[in-house]
Amino acid sequence: MTDSANVPNSCANYGDVSGRIEIDPDVMLGKPVIRGTRIPVEIVLRKLSDGATTQALLSAYPRLTPDDIRAALVYAADTIAHETLVPWPEITVRFLADECCDYAAVDALRQAGHDVLAVAEFQQRSVDRELMALALETDRVLLTETKISARSSLPRVWIRPAWFFFGFRRRPGQAWRTPSRS
Repeated sequence: MTDSANVPNSCANYGDVSGRIEIDPDVMLGKPVIRGTRIPVEIVLRKLSDGATTQALLSAYPRLTPDDIRAALVYAADTIAHETLVPWPEITVRFLADECCDYAAVDALRQAGHDVLAVAEFQQRSVDRELMALALETDRVLLTETKISARSSLPRVWIRPAWFFFGFRRRPGQAWRTPSRS
């Protein structure tokens, strides 16, 4: 069953591209596809962004037409045009950064205005129970880059890997990036 309600309405304003994109939960897990195919709009857009020409796409996917490619671009533009941006909340989170955390994450969190207590700055070695107790006592989220087993005898503490929080993202070999707070 096609869900046309999720396809941006302004596609109809482009005449020959109208109705070329469909969303069907039974096709490609509900991703937007070129109507009547299993070719996701995302693939068309990624190939174009990698420098593929219209002719190369038409050769690679014989069922595509030039209007299908234009429809994918219109769909992407309409989707972005109707995107809602949520402002970055002005909050300060209290963290307890385990010694095994990448110190760049600690610096990035501090630069973003968060209160970070780094274990490496005040303690040599501690056991899991002590860290969890400290996090609870000081009302902090424990950041770690390893898994700490949640055994029933240990106190419950919110444990998250450093890369989890607030869009702080990095890939191996990259510097930590923080979202801007404007």
